[in-house]
Amino acid sequence: MKYMIFAVMILFTLAACSKESMDQQVNSNQIENTPAVEKKASYVIEYVSFAEGIPDYSMDKGTFSERMKDENYIRKVYGEMFEVYTIKELKALLTKQLHDFDKRFLIKIPEVEAPIEQIDTILYDIIHENSMIAGTLLLTDFTYENIKDATYLSFENLFTVNAIEMAAIQPKIEEILQSLQLEEKNDIDKLERIHQYILDHMIYKEGETVLTDHSPYGFFINGEGVCQAYAMALHMMLEAVGIESLYVVGDIAGTGDDDVLHAWNLVKIDDIWRHVDPTFNDDGEPTRFFMKTDFEMGFTHVWDQTKYPAASSI
Repeated sequence: MKYMIFAVMILFTLAACSKESMDQQVNSNQIENTPAVEKKASYVIEYVSFAEGIPDYSMDKGTFSERMKDENYIRKVYGEMFEVYTIKELKALLTKQLHDFDKRFLIKIPEVEAPIEQIDTILYDIIHENSMIAGTLLLTDFTYENIKDATYLSFENLFTVNAIEMAAIQPKIEEILQSLQLEEKNDIDKLERIHQYILDHMIYKEGETVLTDHSPYGFFINGEGVCQAYAMALHMMLEAVGIESLYVVGDIAGTGDDDVLHAWNLVKIDDIWRHVDPTFNDDGEPTRFFMKTDFEMGFTHVWDQTKYPAASSI
């Protein structure tokens, strides 16, 4: 029998996105000729010994093995137990449950040697392939154990937003888009109007933050937040008008501080990808990081370019 606990922290959702630190980096006198992205790699997921913020529901319920035999416990804690047989099925199920903001779910894999060592890679790929997950998942913690002829995976997740809050956001998006009168506009006009609306109606949250400051709820309902709220607001409204967008995870180049993490957007206009950073455009210079190539963004931003489409020069 094998029993292990892993915790995977999605680090960028804790980012301070300090505008002051960014302003120090974009001083034209300090910019070198080589984009920073060539100098430094960025990795989003790392193992930690324990993910604080996720309550333990199993301390007084016996061993993991005993809990898996208790149908009442499974029904009460997880609702149901999912069963998958392949890596493809596992990835699809994880994607669905995380996209649905499922705080707790249980998966059974009917083989003793389940691909536990691949889960961190699977999660890493899921995050970079699904902007809604990347922009809302704060922590994910999983426990696994081999019991007889199967492996059981128990996931505990913490999100910056929940399904009820998301339901409140949707009518707000529709209201905003209707007010912008985008029906007869081309994609670049739509992007410019949505981007400017965010700059006009968002207050950057300085100092100590709470979960909603990192979520789209922060913008759409409270009108304030940090880089994640800016980027998710732009992503969700662009997707709503049919413009392809990606939530980008990275950090600020040259700070020497791995905690100064950041989020912005890649936007596809006329089949060409370009970077847009609404957070740092909300500082009196709305086009400073608007429709920029990888090379242009690389002087001040760092991201894993292998996980995102290229924003190259034509």
